Amino acid sequence: VLKRFAQSHPSIAVDVTIDQSSNLRRRMDDRALDITLLTNSYKTSALGAEVLLTEPIVWAGAKGGCAHLREPLPVSLWEEGCAWRAGALEALGREGRNYRVAYM
Repeated sequence: VLKRFAQSHPSIAVDVTIDQSSNLRRRMDDRALDITLLTNSYKTSALGAEVLLTEPIVWAGAKGGCAHLREPLPVSLWEEGCAWRAGALEALGREGRNYRVAYM
């Protein structure tokens, strides 16, 4: 997409910023970015945003793996600010499941 845009609009410079959605949202609110693609959790919303895609969050592990049997459950999470982190931890809490952050 960016290559085609650059070819058809050679006088326009495009800068791409990759960051956590919470940081992108803040920069958009501060008018530091013109457009953003970000991920929202089910509990937050971006005012004036258009939802492009909705996907369910699922738990995934290695095929035939046994991590789900361990106590505490080893989980891989992104740092604070990740759109899925809070929902994942809430789901574990609802199930009364002990966990440890094994990868971040």
